[in-house]
Amino acid sequence: MSSPGFAIRTLTEGDGPQLVPFLRRFFLRDEPLNAAVGIMADGQGSSPEQEGFCLEALPEGLSLQAVDTESGNLLGVSLSRLHQPGLEVEAVRSAEACPDPAFRKILRLIAFVDLQVSEKLRSLFPGADLRQVEVQVVSVDTATRGRGVAKTLIDHTRKLAKDRGIPLVRIDCSSVFSARAVERLGFQKVFSLKYDSYRPDGEVVFTPSEQAGDEYRTYIQRVI
Repeated sequence: MSSPGFAIRTLTEGDGPQLVPFLRRFFLRDEPLNAAVGIMADGQGSSPEQEGFCLEALPEGLSLQAVDTESGNLLGVSLSRLHQPGLEVEAVRSAEACPDPAFRKILRLIAFVDLQVSEKLRSLFPGADLRQVEVQVVSVDTATRGRGVAKTLIDHTRKLAKDRGIPLVRIDCSSVFSARAVERLGFQKVFSLKYDSYRPDGEVVFTPSEQAGDEYRTYIQRVI
């Protein structure tokens, strides 16, 4: 699988050591949810639990990398996993068991959203197969933006889902920029949560900002 100037390849567990520094540099320090809870403040203080969470998807064979065909440098990645509706309670338990209090707040939000999205999908597609390839991270080297790396990664992810018989591709967006990009790719917004309305302990956890906007959004696209 290739595009002009770069090739798309499957990420494996063996790619973990080079993947973590890439994520720290181009994804984790700019992620709005991280900024809200103080992960990688000023580019420092990464969360081993969060990094491990990102790498958990690799054995499923749904995560991809874009590699420069001349230099061999990593240009971008998409980290995806199979999402099976009905397992939300396990996600809640996993969130509560996270030893990092900052990342625990993010996992709690994700688990909360999963419950709402699963209910929404059951109403949108009654009786249908609701398995999803969930794209959890799309990260591109800032020096390569404009070359279509992110779009190509998503295009290949959609094909991968179709080839495996998984009917839906899902992307959750915590920023205005990512939401606009996903909408341009034809994804449908099926759920949104105002940041200032999410108060699990009676207080706002994630505040609106210029980068995040005022809501967390979930997008779906049917590929089968």
